[in-house]
Amino acid sequence: MNEKLDLEKMHFYSVIWGIFLVILVILLTVVGFYFKFQTKEYKKYEDAIEEKMKNYIFDNALLYEETYLLSDLLEKQIIDTTKVNEKDCSGYVEVKVLESNDVEITPYIKCGKYQTRGYKE
Repeated sequence: MNEKLDLEKMHFYSVIWGIFLVILVILLTVVGFYFKFQTKEYKKYEDAIEEKMKNYIFDNALLYEETYLLSDLLEKQIIDTTKVNEKDCSGYVEVKVLESNDVEITPYIKCGKYQTRGYKE
């Protein structure tokens, strides 16, 4: 009789933990999608900056390492704006020349609460 109660108790706790884990996974998934949705416009802006810098560098044959401020890119009309989602952005673009003579272009932006990972002030 005692064993039956223990098994019923174990089954009850297993069901409760299972429900808890399913709810936890759902919540984490929702938070992940929400974060991805919130950062989508900033990622598109970073990609646009990278593409425009690549064109600028190759059009002007600038194969040396340098850091460009977003304000300088705006002044040189390489980019059209420093605003994303109505927020002013600051930042910079690092240009590195690799051993293979390829160019690595990495934009770093800070817009309101959003900040590119690795951004240094």
